[in-house]
Amino acid sequence: MRAALFLLALLAGCASTDDKAWPSLEPRSYELSPLVPRVPLGACAGCTSGPSAEAVSVPPPLLGLPQRAALPADAAAQLEAIEAIVADIEQRWPALRSEGLAAIAAAGEDQEGERMVRAGRFESLFLALGEPSATLDRLQGALLDHPEQTALASRAAALRQRLEQLEAVRSAGL
Repeated sequence: MRAALFLLALLAGCASTDDKAWPSLEPRSYELSPLVPRVPLGACAGCTSGPSAEAVSVPPPLLGLPQRAALPADAAAQLEAIEAIVADIEQRWPALRSEGLAAIAAAGEDQEGERMVRAGRFESLFLALGEPSATLDRLQGALLDHPEQTALASRAAALRQRLEQLEAVRSAGL
């Protein structure tokens, strides 16, 4: 009885209402979506004869993707904004670290709790670097396609180094 049920389950998977021969791996008509484009695959690599060998051509460029990243018109202003945020954090972290270490030393018995609170405050100072870092990533990607913008590229590289130094400070903690 179990074997018969197993065979019936296998055969049910091959049943089709289409006119195609079964079992077929092609999608059935009700499985196709008009929202998903169907693109023919073309010839296989190394094919030298047959109907698909003539169809081999240079693949078209990806649709919707620019061939060259556009450099924002306000790239210099974006770099200045990032520099201001980085300079503010570079100025504030040493004082915050020394205050935190002094408070931990003065905590006495509750030293572990005070250390966790101060470490959290120190860590929260660096949260402001998330968005500027992502913006800098986008700008550096666009600057790769614009080698004539050497001044902006060098400013972006220097900012990247400053961000990495701040990340090392953040990682070291209190």
